[in-house]
Amino acid sequence: MRRTKGRLLHHAAITRQRHVAVRVLDQTSETVSETGVATRGVVRLHGSHSARQCWFETGFKPPNPFLDPGMSWKETVERLLSELKSIDFGYPLGDNCISQPVPDSSVNCDDRLEASVLKELQSFYAACDGFSWPDMQNGYFVKPQREIGVVKDEYEPVRIAGSIECDILSLGSSGTGTLFAVARDGKVLAMPAGRIERNTYCDDSNKARVVAAGLGAFFELLASDLEAFVADDPGHTYVE
Repeated sequence: MRRTKGRLLHHAAITRQRHVAVRVLDQTSETVSETGVATRGVVRLHGSHSARQCWFETGFKPPNPFLDPGMSWKETVERLLSELKSIDFGYPLGDNCISQPVPDSSVNCDDRLEASVLKELQSFYAACDGFSWPDMQNGYFVKPQREIGVVKDEYEPVRIAGSIECDILSLGSSGTGTLFAVARDGKVLAMPAGRIERNTYCDDSNKARVVAAGLGAFFELLASDLEAFVADDPGHTYVE
């Protein structure tokens, strides 16, 4: 199958029946709910994922997606990555993969996360050891378990200062240089490339934003972005 001028031709996998998300977007501005969670319109989903997406949009924390009895988040991502590899972009793709979990999924975060948030992060690393999607939109990268909580130098942020002020735990990044980090209460932040001094991300232009109420919602959003990219959905709004 070949993608031409941004469209997929003869992509049988896309034409089969499956859960479809219909996102009604506010094209004028991004709003922030009372909980401080960025919302971008209303999401209506048909299928098992509807509750999680709607909870994200209204600011509620969703249940842990890594322990679903049906198709797991990891299985969904593996299927989508397989479909991605079968698309002809006219150039060779990089290694878009989700890593297998390591025996010890414990995370060293020096009490920077609430117990429930730490448990959810450990559930993620029990399912996989991070991932690398260089060819998906701008690229998404989540650190392997061994790198979580490791402060290598003064440019590894452990706190954000600006319109949002809190301690953070770095999770990964996008190909544009945006950093993804989780706050103590579980909210996930997207922080555009900017000044970092003495392990503090200085949000001088106040462009950092909350993109998800919790880790589960965040990883669901990235999987939704991956699905939209594979389906070549022109109406989808990406996290980054």
